Amino acid sequence: MMLKQCFRMGVMPDLTFMLDASPVDYVSRSIVYLSMQPQSIGHVFHLQHPQAITLKTLGSAYRLLGLDLRQIPYREWVAALKADAAQDAENPFNRLLPFFTQEYEEGLTLPELNAAERRPTISCEATLNALEGSGIVCPPPDARMLGRFLSYFIQSGFLELPLLSRLNPILLYVIATPGQKAIALAVFLSLVGLGLSLPRWQPLLSSGL
Repeated sequence: MMLKQCFRMGVMPDLTFMLDASPVDYVSRSIVYLSMQPQSIGHVFHLQHPQAITLKTLGSAYRLLGLDLRQIPYREWVAALKADAAQDAENPFNRLLPFFTQEYEEGLTLPELNAAERRPTISCEATLNALEGSGIVCPPPDARMLGRFLSYFIQSGFLELPLLSRLNPILLYVIATPGQKAIALAVFLSLVGLGLSLPRWQPLLSSGL
């Protein structure tokens, strides 16, 4: 929901807020498998992603695809949140404002306190060891995963098509890596599948991505 609000406003906080991108199928399969192992009794297993990513990294990846998504200082982003809430009182995201505005120790908000440089690292080594040999592997938070997330947001209607139709494929041939092209292709196929006409994206189908 935070990502949707960032797309809505066109700005994202320049903050190393940690995101857990664990796919639900990995988590569910792990729970079932671990719960059936006798040696799991009495142990604790952390199912967060072994390779956490930050909100800043996520924003950079999507911005390279041409999304109008500027990164601004966190406090400026909070001010933009408040301004947006004042203009649209019906926005469901407004209910989350206290999470981003209420200050705690050192005058910092929860996202600031949970930035990568401040929050402790929770190990999932015991979980990975317990899953070894099960065939259950958490996919890395790479372009393929990010593209899959974004395409699902499109297909489910969570993100609006008019916003995403501004994606600029020209950037792909200038600065994008093969991994970033994978995100773009996933987005393109999702939009086409929903019947949106994007002529300038057609070269992607024959570019060998």
